[in-house]
Amino acid sequence: MWGNFPPFVLRYVFADSLTLTRGAKVKARRAVRSRRKSTPGKYRTIQVDDGDWVEEGQILAKQNTFAFYPGTNVDVRDERFSSKTLVADCPGYIRFAVEEFHPPSDSDLYTVMKARETKSLIGRFIHVTNSKFPNRFRLISLT
Repeated sequence: MWGNFPPFVLRYVFADSLTLTRGAKVKARRAVRSRRKSTPGKYRTIQVDDGDWVEEGQILAKQNTFAFYPGTNVDVRDERFSSKTLVADCPGYIRFAVEEFHPPSDSDLYTVMKARETKSLIGRFIHVTNSKFPNRFRLISLT
């Protein structure tokens, strides 16, 4: 019955009786939010141990604030975002020490300590020395 009509005419005839629905062309996926990768860690910590041998330019500690202060033969390298990276100036052995620090009057730390009304700072220092110290301790007394 409809065989004699061209196809474009049939479209107009059946357009009133049929409702056209459009299907999805892409399959549904999970939320994109769960697929995001988190920012990798920065590994801000001490990179060496006490008594380790280090070479010149080797990173000793990565830190945002001064948890460890630079001692002898240790330099501070300020990277972006104001991280205080401690770097060895010469090859040698690592020594950690807790010391009392008296800053010079022309340093920025002196003005901070003057506002706090303190004259010295007790802090943890990292030193690079030429000789290795033995890690032996002698018990003096139990009291």
